[in-house]
Amino acid sequence: RLAAAVAAVEREPSLSLATHPTGGLVLWIRLDDRVDDTAVEREALERGVAISSGRPWFCAEPTGSFVRLSVAAAGVADIEEGVRRLAAAVAAVE
Repeated sequence: RLAAAVAAVEREPSLSLATHPTGGLVLWIRLDDRVDDTAVEREALERGVAISSGRPWFCAEPTGSFVRLSVAAAGVADIEEGVRRLAAAVAAVE
């Protein structure tokens, strides 16, 4: 699942991995700094994709705009579609 999510994110020009994880079930995605991560969170949810704005996960002011994507409960096809929807949500907010 993680490898499928990484590959799906790498196919989307508006999304960028904040780190390249070697394990786990969570991806950190860096957005363009001008994009409001909380607006992306709302827009993604309207499109059926539950993500977390990165802001609450930082103990200080974030160094950019991030979202957190868990792939723990999704199959590969759902992950790929979810990342496509996430990219569309980012485009809608930009």
